[in-house]
Amino acid sequence: MKGFARPTLPANLSEPCPPIPELDTESWDALNKAYIDLAFSYGECEMRRKAIVEVFG
Repeated sequence: MKGFARPTLPANLSEPCPPIPELDTESWDALNKAYIDLAFSYGECEMRRKAIVEVFG
């Protein structure tokens, strides 16, 4: 029986989470868009993290 070989980590899972963008406006519309963008980015990053934990954890 051969030894267990750990799978290779896909490049997209090893990317760091994107930085939180700085908001330099007082517009409520811009704040709303920034919040939606941040929530989407966080969701993608969290899915990558969960995948890493599931496969490599």
